[in-house]
Amino acid sequence: MLAKWLSNLKWALLLAIVAGPAFAYFSYTEAQTLKRVVAEGVEATAIVDGGESRSGRRSGTTYKIHAIWTDQAGAERAENITISSEYAGKIIEDDFLLIESVVVKYLASDPSVPAVVAEDAPTQIADKELMMWLGVGGGVIGVIGSAVFF
Repeated sequence: MLAKWLSNLKWALLLAIVAGPAFAYFSYTEAQTLKRVVAEGVEATAIVDGGESRSGRRSGTTYKIHAIWTDQAGAERAENITISSEYAGKIIEDDFLLIESVVVKYLASDPSVPAVVAEDAPTQIADKELMMWLGVGGGVIGVIGSAVFF
C-alpha cells in the first residue's frame, strides 16, 4: 500500500514540474491583463441586469454579473463580467443582487479584453498573483521532490 502511494506521489511530483509553471504563467498573464485594464481602461457606469454563479466539481464557484453600458464611441456594450467571490459576497444576498449599477473599466482600444468591475479589480489581481506564486511553489516542490525520489 505504501509503495503504491509513493509511486503515485512520484508521478504527481513529475507532473508538478510542468503543471506548476504552466499554472503560474497563465495566472501571470491574467494578472497582467487585469493590471492593463485598470491602468489604461476607460471608466463607465454600467447597469447590472443579472448575474450567475456556477459551481464546478473541483474549481469552486465562479460568479459573473451581466452589465450594460455605453462606451466612448456611443455604442451600447453588454458583457458578462467575472467577479471575485469576495465581491460577490458583498453584492449578493439570498440569490438576489443588491446593486443596480456598477463602475466598470474596459479597454476602448481592444474590445476583446474583458471588462472588470473597478471596485473588484484589486482583489482579482491579488487572487491571480497568489495563484501565480502557488504555481511557482508547485513547480519548485516538484523539482525538489522528484530529485529526492529519482
